[in-house]
Amino acid sequence: PSAPTQPTKLAEPIDVLEAAPAAEAAPSPATLGQLRWLVDISDWEPSNAEWQLLLKALPEEDATKVMRFRFVADQKRALTSRYLQRRACFETTGVPWSSVEIARTKGGKPFMTNKPSPPTRSGLHANWNFNVSHEGKYVALAAEPRMVCGVDVAAPEDARAGKKKRSFSDTIQMM
Repeated sequence: PSAPTQPTKLAEPIDVLEAAPAAEAAPSPATLGQLRWLVDISDWEPSNAEWQLLLKALPEEDATKVMRFRFVADQKRALTSRYLQRRACFETTGVPWSSVEIARTKGGKPFMTNKPSPPTRSGLHANWNFNVSHEGKYVALAAEPRMVCGVDVAAPEDARAGKKKRSFSDTIQMM
């Protein structure tokens, strides 16, 4: 058997980032601003303490809007929607959660009012936008860096509150 060798003393460490160019990794879809999220809230039953904690983490105006909904299921969807919007803004732009400002167009589409000017992250485009929708047990968010996007969730009749039956013509007229 060979005798154990003494460890070799290493030279002074070098800064790898300065010594050689780093291989550029492909940007993630979130970095580029393209997102597709779908949350199933059917099994989520928050405790009162959890609910209060989640509401306190939102701006007061958002928390008030969430609580204006009459039914708990609607409140859960609204709360989840608010969280998805803030998370999308943070992940795409890097603006801290507590600093994200969201307003709505006249048509009700949300948008980030304090989006930083490009380039905050590789690929972020000035037209980055998102949309949310919720119905039944789902809350969805879609975001795009360059194109205007939208998303719509429509629950099947049997998953809707009150299980209201509508005829096809009533559904088309409603839309």
